[in-house]
Amino acid sequence: MKSLVTLKSQFISLIGDNDGLSNTQKLYYLKSSLTGEAKLIHTTADTYESLLKALEDRYENKRGVVDYQILRYESAEDLRKMLDTVKKNLRTLKALEYERNNLSDVFVINLILQKSDKETKKQFEIALKSKEVPDLDTFLTFLENRSLVLEYVNKNVPSKSFSKDQSLHKWFRSSVKQETKY
Repeated sequence: MKSLVTLKSQFISLIGDNDGLSNTQKLYYLKSSLTGEAKLIHTTADTYESLLKALEDRYENKRGVVDYQILRYESAEDLRKMLDTVKKNLRTLKALEYERNNLSDVFVINLILQKSDKETKKQFEIALKSKEVPDLDTFLTFLENRSLVLEYVNKNVPSKSFSKDQSLHKWFRSSVKQETKY
């Protein structure tokens, strides 16, 4: 979905808006760039404009972009993936000429929080310094920082075996027992 908007935008910039190309050449380039099911679409007029319109009618689903599903993310890697997805979707919405405002920021923040794990929600509430509604950029910065913290914490968690610590602990206990026997 997101890539379709990007590809369309790039194609129109390079080919569609190129005054040096005839409509027949533009149609040729459009047809040659299509793959899969899109390659089977034909129009009665067989013009660049009619084929572009038919593709838009078939594949452009603005609601689908808006309703893009965000899953629960608990790991640093998954949180970064979610951040990347959110940022890509925001760029896509901007390309579709949807403007961000305070209301949309509140909705996006709440949607992400609904899909976030409990600890992330808790940490976000702790991080808020006032009772004012945060803006989306502040929230995204919080999520970026949270992913860094999760990455650091997960790298420094000892393994379940605790081999060095356990052996040191066992050695210490056995030494203490031996000393008390004397």
